[in-house]
Amino acid sequence: MDDLHYDSATQVEVPFDGLASSDTSTLIPGSTASTYGELNQLPMKAEPQPGVRTPSANRLSISYAAGTKRLVINAEIVEKLKVLRREGRVEIVLRIEKDDSNELKGIIIEGLSEATKSYSSLETLSPTVESDPTVPPFSKAAMPSEVTLLVHLDTERPLSEPKWVKSGDVQEWLKSMFGRMFWVAGDAAEGWEKKIEVVDPDPAPTIWTVLDGWAANSPVGLHTERQRFIRTHMAETDHILEILLRLVRGERATPFTQAAPAISPPSVAGPLLAALSPGSAHGPQQTHVSLAVLALWRMAGEYAEKALQEKGRAEAEERVSEIIRCLPSHLLYKSLDGIFKEWKVEKKNGR
Repeated sequence: MDDLHYDSATQVEVPFDGLASSDTSTLIPGSTASTYGELNQLPMKAEPQPGVRTPSANRLSISYAAGTKRLVINAEIVEKLKVLRREGRVEIVLRIEKDDSNELKGIIIEGLSEATKSYSSLETLSPTVESDPTVPPFSKAAMPSEVTLLVHLDTERPLSEPKWVKSGDVQEWLKSMFGRMFWVAGDAAEGWEKKIEVVDPDPAPTIWTVLDGWAANSPVGLHTERQRFIRTHMAETDHILEILLRLVRGERATPFTQAAPAISPPSVAGPLLAALSPGSAHGPQQTHVSLAVLALWRMAGEYAEKALQEKGRAEAEERVSEIIRCLPSHLLYKSLDGIFKEWKVEKKNGR
């Protein structure tokens, strides 16, 4: 899938070369295809013209047969749109039936005029028009019925995938399209949100995604050193939390030295003192404020373990790692650079 076409209407645009139905008859014989799709801004109402069928502002458009034909499908008859990335296929489930004028409800087939270079609607359910092998033989389908259109992606010449297809986050994509009007856009947003599904999105990012990204891109040290650092030092939850604590302390990405100011032991007591783990690698660098944050984490972990034993603590660790992962990348990388430099100094000194 690729970035979308914009026009005056909200639509999903899908150009392709082949189309088949789940029925026994093939709607459009063809080969593999490339697709791309996107929703636009708020739908705009199209002015009806006498004798001309006007598609809904909220629609799915499929261009095929080298762009000479276009199948326009109103969102109201789309039951489901599934994207199967690994199989290179899109499945679109439609309800087909006739309207009051004995035409296909919500479906318009258009042909491209060589003279005007624009699309005009063709007569649907016409044996003459359907004699063209690129026109789906909807007249042969029982009505009302449900039909599945299969869109095969061109895997040899794939188009780039938009972010929402990779992540599967349809709601976030719609929010970006509709902006602040997402929650009042009505069927245009709500309808697509419930109908579009990415079956196999990329796995959700974790804190290890961030660590691997830092190891690959940081200019500090050697790549092999950074990889060893994340496999060993960063394997402990307390060291993951140190990414946040370092930012709380406002430290720069420079190694800690014994000359750096530290809190005096007599001034630390109660939960703040209890928060420090014996022999903690980063204990001497903590401040009262960072110890308070650390104490809150200790409390959350204890309650989680009381509620669900080890499963509860593991879930709490996962949640706090996710909170840290969501911090801006430049802050995460700055903090990791500093922790890595300190780790190198300790290793050099044989600690």
